[in-house]
Amino acid sequence: MKQRVGFMNNFENTNDLCLDVRHLKTFFPVYKGSFFKRKMGEIKAVNDVSFQIKRAKTMGMVGESGCGKTTVGRSILLLNRPTSGEIIYNGINIMALNYQEIRALRKKIQMVFQDPFGSINPRMTAGDVIGEPLLIHHICQTKYEYQKTIAELFLMVGLDPGMADWYPHEFSGGQRQRIVIARALSVKPDLLICDEPVSALDVSIQAQIINLLEELQEKYHLTYLFISHDLSVVKHISDTIAVMYMGNIVEIAHRKELYDHPRHPYTRALFSSVPIPDPRLEAKRKPFIIKGEVASLINPPSGCKFHPRCPYATNDCKKNSPVLRLCASDTIDKTQHWVACFLSTI
Repeated sequence: MKQRVGFMNNFENTNDLCLDVRHLKTFFPVYKGSFFKRKMGEIKAVNDVSFQIKRAKTMGMVGESGCGKTTVGRSILLLNRPTSGEIIYNGINIMALNYQEIRALRKKIQMVFQDPFGSINPRMTAGDVIGEPLLIHHICQTKYEYQKTIAELFLMVGLDPGMADWYPHEFSGGQRQRIVIARALSVKPDLLICDEPVSALDVSIQAQIINLLEELQEKYHLTYLFISHDLSVVKHISDTIAVMYMGNIVEIAHRKELYDHPRHPYTRALFSSVPIPDPRLEAKRKPFIIKGEVASLINPPSGCKFHPRCPYATNDCKKNSPVLRLCASDTIDKTQHWVACFLSTI
């Protein structure tokens, strides 16, 4: 039986939550003019996003380019200052903290960026890159402890400590990403935000990095927000998956539930675009094709933002904006299925 319960009214209130994001909005102003600038509008990159991540679990966040995935991750770290909302980490609303408190908190929340070369200083050795957070947060008290910790971090991510004096250009792409992961882990964080961490790597190297992240999560009980456009990678590593479209989350569910029973038309279109390795099954599959282009974030359509491209859109979709609602009582791993669609039974 389908239930119609507002997403925010059914938030879990347990101690096993690591991250609790509520009504997050991040808008960027748009100005016109070279000298006398005036505000022409704003880009609503993230518009009323809410989700939760349990401790030692992974939430995957998927969607096409420009949907706001990266902005969500950067907003949680306050690299992009949110316009409004709440970001509650271990019961603390980090948006209410001052500069010094935020700096101290960043030991517990780290980010792995998409480009493993652009996210590290090419003038620094690998050892200095990994050791910089240790110095900033005054973690090591002696030079011996500092060098020992760097060596341990190299081994932790599968690198030879003898490479500590190498420069970034002397490493392969996969090795550079391991350096970035080691730098993030140097301050012993609880939450790791992975922003497309394998998209710049070869497929064989991607598997190595994904396996490394899974091993580290199991060993150190890390919590991940895994941002990616690669649906197969997200399905492999995630416990729950959130699907984003034009700054909004349109569907959240356990990975198996979402892949087996996608409810939102956009989710169905995304999964339909993933090729099946078996040519016989691929030939039998009926593709779910959506037409048109993504609308402008400066001037988004009224109602449901997906309605101009949705084959099931009604007048209600054009006038009203759907909110996340519980659409299925059949759950996996005690994870519920939420969807922002008036026709979630299609």
